[in-house]
Amino acid sequence: MTLMTIRDIATIKEALKNDQIARHPYLRDYNELSVLSTLNETMAIQVQYVEDRAKNAIEGMSIWTATGADLNNLVQDRGITRQAGGKATGTITFRSVLPATETITILSGTVAKAAGPDGNIIYFETTEDGVIDVGDTSVIVDAQAVLPGTDGNVPTYAINQMNQYIRGVARIENTVAFTGGTEQESDIALRERYKYAIDINGKATKPLLEQRILDLETVRECIIWQRCAGEIELVADSTTQTTSIDTTICDCLEENMSVGIISRGKVLASIVYGVVSANLTVTEAGNIYVRVESIFISSNESI
Repeated sequence: MTLMTIRDIATIKEALKNDQIARHPYLRDYNELSVLSTLNETMAIQVQYVEDRAKNAIEGMSIWTATGADLNNLVQDRGITRQAGGKATGTITFRSVLPATETITILSGTVAKAAGPDGNIIYFETTEDGVIDVGDTSVIVDAQAVLPGTDGNVPTYAINQMNQYIRGVARIENTVAFTGGTEQESDIALRERYKYAIDINGKATKPLLEQRILDLETVRECIIWQRCAGEIELVADSTTQTTSIDTTICDCLEENMSVGIISRGKVLASIVYGVVSANLTVTEAGNIYVRVESIFISSNESI
């Protein structure tokens, strides 16, 4: 696709000069301080501004060239929205010098900060209340980055300043690195998702189901198998840090499956803080669907 080119001021001035000389051959004084050069430069600046506005308007109307808010508006016709970045999470330890003689409360929303690699300040906030009880010297409080992005994935002991003084607290630190911070979806990635959505017709197809689940912000990977006609099995890697199933995946399946397709569910292994537990007693990762030969279960049978 050919894009509109914005001319530089010197090129526009030269075009104005040539047009003026063609119309009025006796115009010759075009030195830098002449009235003609001053007027032409003023007009060239305005012409360049109009060309820039026209170029942005033209590119903003095409899915192939639009960026930022313009691209956000264009992809909405396919029900697609830009994925917001994730906020890094971790814990911050608040410490006192001596055992507390009275309770010290750290309120949810308390702001701390760290220096980024390029010298910028990265802000964090607690997501729960914390209390240093009488006789204790510290408390560990859950926290997250104020803004989404990978800048929030700071290493250990990077967070060491409070944004406001808390009586009794001498210092703060993060004894574990903050993780989970992700950048907002780029224009290129958003445009690719839109292009893919155009190629998929209707619902309940395997490619569409995979893509719709991959579109979820909590999902990093997704694979779907079709075991037999109308039956699928799905494995999805979710970033949701919980022992319960990621309900957004179930909701997405229900929204995109047509009548006749059955999601059988799958028994998955569970990895919690590096410990692998792969057995039938671990079912937090998903639902188990049980199929019996008969549609009836007698009173003396149990599952």
